[in-house]
Amino acid sequence: MKIFLDTNFLFLPFQFRRDPFEEIEKLANEKTEFFVLSGTIDELKRLNTPEAGAALLFLNKKIEGKKIEVIKSNGFVDKELIRWAKKLGAAIATNDKELKKTAQSENIRVIFLRNKAKLEIK
Repeated sequence: MKIFLDTNFLFLPFQFRRDPFEEIEKLANEKTEFFVLSGTIDELKRLNTPEAGAALLFLNKKIEGKKIEVIKSNGFVDKELIRWAKKLGAAIATNDKELKKTAQSENIRVIFLRNKAKLEIK
């Protein structure tokens, strides 16, 4: 399963003490490939908060460890996530209600945190 990580999903380790990579791998029950858009990284940098800084460090470790591939993107991140997910047949990991709704209307699978307790694929 190919999965694109949205910006807000990268805060899970710090907000809810969950490693999204481990949890998605368990949930998917198949080989997983993770992707992040360059625009997502840019969003984290622009936020300039302690949480965003921690998310960037966490993300960089995963990129260096070859757990995530960075895809160059241009434009609005949510639209790019939809475009790339459709192009690669990937799911999107997000907790953004609007992005989730848009992705589902485009028949893109969405991974999200339900009730701050467990990940779900829909």
